[in-house]
Amino acid sequence: MKLKQQSVAVAASLATVIVAVPLVLVLPAKAVQIGPAALLAQPKPQHTSLVPSVPRTNTPRIANGEIWDIEVVGSRVFIAGSFTSLANTTGNTATFSQRYLAAYDINTGLIDRTFRPTFNDGVQAVEATPDGTKLFAGGTFNTVNGSARSKVARLSLTTGAPVSAFTFGTTNNAVSALAATNTTVYVGGRFTRINGVNLTGLAAVSATDGDVDTGFDNQLAGGLGVGGILTVKQLKLTHDDSKLLVVHTGRKIDEQERQGVGLIDTATKQLLPWRTRLWDQYLPVVGGIQRIYAGDIAPNDEYFVVTSGSGGDRPPISDTAIAFPIAGNDFVEPLWVSRCFDSVYSVAITE
Repeated sequence: MKLKQQSVAVAASLATVIVAVPLVLVLPAKAVQIGPAALLAQPKPQHTSLVPSVPRTNTPRIANGEIWDIEVVGSRVFIAGSFTSLANTTGNTATFSQRYLAAYDINTGLIDRTFRPTFNDGVQAVEATPDGTKLFAGGTFNTVNGSARSKVARLSLTTGAPVSAFTFGTTNNAVSALAATNTTVYVGGRFTRINGVNLTGLAAVSATDGDVDTGFDNQLAGGLGVGGILTVKQLKLTHDDSKLLVVHTGRKIDEQERQGVGLIDTATKQLLPWRTRLWDQYLPVVGGIQRIYAGDIAPNDEYFVVTSGSGGDRPPISDTAIAFPIAGNDFVEPLWVSRCFDSVYSVAITE
């Protein structure tokens, strides 16, 4: 198999692919539309030109911790991470105490001080439904505003308080990734039991009340992450909601070999035959440890990009960004491999 190593800008001649290396950038990579158009499927960036490479200077300053996820709903940006405080860069610049999940105005950059959820532990993922009416958080927390909410919660978009209609029992380990349609929330992480149902690493629940969809049974198996960790790093839906991309550190999905990535048909709830053998081939070269990190799907739903890190400069599966076509069955080859020479922790694709 011949792999081309080239710059991302050259490789993505029909799109812009933004990748983030160790420096964490607070860039709203996706926007959720509010209105009739949003009811159709996942929102698209709707860019008509290259995204500016100069970062804005009026977004909040986070002095401690890291940012793990970003979601945009209308004019509000929600940021999740391990931080405990933040401050405006204009106006009142006093430090504002807010742990793990905060919001700010996308136009002014000012912190939204009415959005005040209180978590007892970290938030790793934040996700909204495409119609912009529901907001979800996932992480290692067990309470929100003092109420029991184990690892997954639906929050008020205005205040961040937990929504009582979304009842959720015990999830026995961390939730690290979320994806949502208007009716379903896909949950990924290190758990083996979620809301009373034995499921490993991957589940689908009702966006309204949190009930587990027992017909969606695509369990992960065979941890290949650092220390044998089995988890989901990223969940992404195609913009027509027809396929779910699962970026993970397991060996199998639904008892079938799917190292690194897998695609699930959301209508049939079945694992698709799509499979790449890239990690099967090259994991032994990097000590058998899966270090895949992030992923995103192109607005035209024709390809996706996944990234990797922490394993040293060892292309094609370490310190790289890799593009794959969504179409295909077995032995799917990469469209391109971009050698980045260091860890790549996030990726976003525009038109």
